Amino acid sequence: KQVGGWLNMHEVRIDQILNFLVLSPKIQEEIICSVDKTVLAIPEYKLRPIMNEVDWHKQDQMWRELLQNKA
Repeated sequence: KQVGGWLNMHEVRIDQILNFLVLSPKIQEEIICSVDKTVLAIPEYKLRPIMNEVDWHKQDQMWRELLQNKA
């Protein structure tokens, strides 16, 4: 809550941003470095099931499926 105040952001938004840290580094890199408009257009709520998976290999499979369905 305090960080949200410092950044003038709502707690929920801070939580959404921090949740990206549980994604595998490979997926994080793809999102951050992508110039593909398909990747950039993926809403946060569609990433939630991937964020809930602790196994990075399974995250990668879920990520690939999401990208295939998005294309």
